[in-house]
Amino acid sequence: CSNYPRRSNRRRTTTTDVTLLTHPAAERLEDRFLLSAGDLDPSYGIGGRITTQGAPGDASMAQQTNGRIVLGSSNDGDFVLIRYNEDGSLDTTFDHDGRLTTDFPNYNANTSVVATKPDNGIIAASSAGNVFLLACYLEDGSLDKRFGGTGLVTVDFGNSVNNEYIYVASIIIQPDEKIVISGSSVVNGFTHAMLARD
Repeated sequence: CSNYPRRSNRRRTTTTDVTLLTHPAAERLEDRFLLSAGDLDPSYGIGGRITTQGAPGDASMAQQTNGRIVLGSSNDGDFVLIRYNEDGSLDTTFDHDGRLTTDFPNYNANTSVVATKPDNGIIAASSAGNVFLLACYLEDGSLDKRFGGTGLVTVDFGNSVNNEYIYVASIIIQPDEKIVISGSSVVNGFTHAMLARD
């Protein structure tokens, strides 16, 4: 008999908890904040998914301040950029059809990485041999000729990597708008981190 009240109290506590969880107000909060977590956004593309035919693989992406998404990659040695609106549609104000290809004279770019500037300009970086390749674009996708005179700049590591290949990894734009590119190279059997700031 001395144990009965404790068992009864536990039953009442459990019953109260279940009642709170099944209260209509609690269900609405759960629907809003818990059940939607991880769900695809039906307003984006088709059912939260986007497929772009002909887009190269191994892409990186960055978001502009206006919410548009820039995808960066390379194809046949050229820089490739694709820009999407917030709803996932191709942004036709970007080089007329949302897609942009840039030839870097005398170099075959491999996988590219992208970053965006506060004015919605775009910096794309790649590598070829022992050289970092940089391209700077205005918001509409045209090359920004204030950058190196043509919009295209190379950073040659030369003998510092024994002329081994450099592989670009990432790019950031610092608060003072300096550009930092990182990559790696294998020199004499050892992997080296490679960084350059423009």
